[in-house]
Amino acid sequence: MVSTPLTASSRWIHTDPLSALWNMSDDIPVNDVTVGPDHKTVIVLDHSPDFATSSNFKIDVPLKDSATGQMRLVNQVEKTLWTCAVESAFEFHRIVDEIYPDGVRLMRFVISDFVGRFLTPNWGTQLISLDQLLKSFASCGVPDAKADLSSCSIINGISIAVEAISELTELQKKQSGLNSGFKCFGKYSKRGESSMRRRSNKRQLGINENLTDFIDDKKKMDLRNMKFASRMESLSLKIKLARQEMHALTVKSGIKKTFPNMGSIVVFTSLKSDEDIAMLTKHITEDIISRNKIVKALDGDKNFAPITHVQVYFIIIYPVTDGNKDKIYLPTAKPLTKINEYVSCSVVCAEAGPSLRPVLHGVILKHFDLASTTVTSIPMKEEAQQGQSVNYDVEVFHPRRSHYFLQQYGLIGPGSKLLITVNPGDYETVRLAWTTPSAKNRWNQFPRCISALPISPASVNGRPSVCLTSFLLNGRNVMLEVLKQNVHLPRDVTPNVNQKLISHLLMCHAGRIYMHTVHIGNHPIFDDKKLLASAILPKPSAPLRVADFATFMKETRLVVSQAAVTPSSSADDESTYNEQARKQLLRLTRYWPCKLNEAFIYNIPKKFDPLLTLIRRSELSTNDVNKCRECIYALMNYKDSKEPLTSKSVDCIKFKNPLSRDEQFRYTCEEVLSHLHNYVNHSARHLEVFNMFLQISGLDRATHLSVQDVSVCTTQLQSSSSSVSAIRSQSPVDTTQPKSRSMSPVIKKPRKAIYTWAPNEKLNLYNYYLERYQKEHLTKWKDFIGRAKAGSKPAVLYPNLDLSKVSSKGDAESV
Repeated sequence: MVSTPLTASSRWIHTDPLSALWNMSDDIPVNDVTVGPDHKTVIVLDHSPDFATSSNFKIDVPLKDSATGQMRLVNQVEKTLWTCAVESAFEFHRIVDEIYPDGVRLMRFVISDFVGRFLTPNWGTQLISLDQLLKSFASCGVPDAKADLSSCSIINGISIAVEAISELTELQKKQSGLNSGFKCFGKYSKRGESSMRRRSNKRQLGINENLTDFIDDKKKMDLRNMKFASRMESLSLKIKLARQEMHALTVKSGIKKTFPNMGSIVVFTSLKSDEDIAMLTKHITEDIISRNKIVKALDGDKNFAPITHVQVYFIIIYPVTDGNKDKIYLPTAKPLTKINEYVSCSVVCAEAGPSLRPVLHGVILKHFDLASTTVTSIPMKEEAQQGQSVNYDVEVFHPRRSHYFLQQYGLIGPGSKLLITVNPGDYETVRLAWTTPSAKNRWNQFPRCISALPISPASVNGRPSVCLTSFLLNGRNVMLEVLKQNVHLPRDVTPNVNQKLISHLLMCHAGRIYMHTVHIGNHPIFDDKKLLASAILPKPSAPLRVADFATFMKETRLVVSQAAVTPSSSADDESTYNEQARKQLLRLTRYWPCKLNEAFIYNIPKKFDPLLTLIRRSELSTNDVNKCRECIYALMNYKDSKEPLTSKSVDCIKFKNPLSRDEQFRYTCEEVLSHLHNYVNHSARHLEVFNMFLQISGLDRATHLSVQDVSVCTTQLQSSSSSVSAIRSQSPVDTTQPKSRSMSPVIKKPRKAIYTWAPNEKLNLYNYYLERYQKEHLTKWKDFIGRAKAGSKPAVLYPNLDLSKVSSKGDAESV
């Protein structure tokens, strides 16, 4: 079972700590995960002549009669004790493989006769497959009943099992590496230092080069990469310091950096007395002490570690006695009990018959901390009774944490009717009722699924289990109900689906069946009234164009071009494709109101259907253009009509009177024109439709929409430094006066050409912003009114001034 600190930690209520450790990042120290004895399990099978004896259990072999259709017994097959032991080992392997598919529970198999032999070479990272395990057992053969019994001993297999537990698995090596102090940090810091050293060399190389050549040559290092390298260098230093601080805190708090190396040994044998058990327990203790001395002498070998504790399960298999059990000598059965510092021992006696499997299941559940759930009242049709169904029960195994909420609310506490003890086996199962899913009871209405854990059926070949697993593997789901007549529900627990309390959900994902744990009772977050009140988002003041936005997303969907994936495509081709995608987005967003009340035509789209839908195509046919022309003429008929485009009141912020025919028609023409303008650069026929609407509607004179395509580059006015200096020397009059007037400064027309920055072009920010300022402010400058009235003649200053009254001193009297 899992150690006490592991189960007590609230962090691992719904998560397997070993799975979390295995999937954790390689640079995060972990101190609160203990690798328990269930991580490494060695199964030792007795291959002595004792196991070649018959189990006295016969299996009937039925055959269906083709004439009568009835099943008839044709033969009986008798098992040996060896067959029962091998089947038990397979059952161990099957359940662990189905519930822990990620390989965090590992098993090795050993057979013991005159020597001990491994069937699996090492621990690895995954369980050995069932086919490989079958081949390994087949290569061993059955025990020889005529062999010398004195030369065969189970001790041989137990000794090499102890050696196997001293070997570290990959998970244990990872945990040791994450928490090995400065050695671990040094390993990562060396890697970081080497990368920083490479970045530093690159940066020095780039600094020594000429800056002009560096900008003009595309093949040289990018300036952004240099900045990124310096940022990564500072970040790496911060990470290194953080790791050292974390290690210092670990040492200061006294958290151990060496972790226990535990394991388990399951022995299938046929011991006769308690003295034999005591002798084997003593031998295991001596083997552990001897092995620890050898490991310590290996001088820091990272593949081995001293053994701290081993759990030993002795499963004594004896033949079927038919009620005469007194004639067989067996050791006393006892639960898992700590014998000494190194060994805990459990003894289980099982008859080699139908009771062997439940006894084995009890050992598996306790060892791997699993739980049992029985799905009751499963309706199944009987082949013999047409039209009738019988309810069956199916037992499944899963991690114990699936029953967390049932335990928390006391639904499966002592005296609960949901708990039933399985005998033989000495374990409890929780009975939950099958609830048939319907259209109202869908699986996706359970957003509060806390965990999804794999399951394993108890009887994998039973007809009810096969029917249930086939039902789930076909994409169906099963809800498990806590019957209210069997429990007293607490105040915090209320029915969650149609007056039923659903606690679990069985469902298949990627070919594996999972049990989903549904949160029952009040959720600390989802049911918090204050949080719910603050989390309610305000509704939009007006309806949004949701359907139009979906269409817009389809129009701007990114698709990889076939030419772009060819090996011959260059970086220039990639930039071309990127520019095309950005152009498409900029074109379609030149006019795109988000809300319906910001535009009129999108509230009644059927009136303008061809223009709104056909124009979205990338290419227009002649037939499409004709349809658009017909729609334009039909729209123009409303110009002379007395009827409005729509009689219903449309919520539009543009309207003063929503039912005014003139307002509807005027805003319709403006919005349709803006809508067509989004697609004017798609093709020549799109431009034809745009110009057609301008001419037919008469908006060609009043509208000044440019049909020039959008530009994805940042615009700037390219000019040389000489032109900038010339602009500085000119007065405001020089920049705005026309050339046609003599003795008057020339007015420069505003520059209409739009230039883009060339790649790696130098830019003087002062000159750039000076040009922008002069363009924005000096173009609005107005000429002197006297010069404007004079035209091409010289303007006379002070025309009302009488120069005859000027005194000899040059002073003039006031006029």
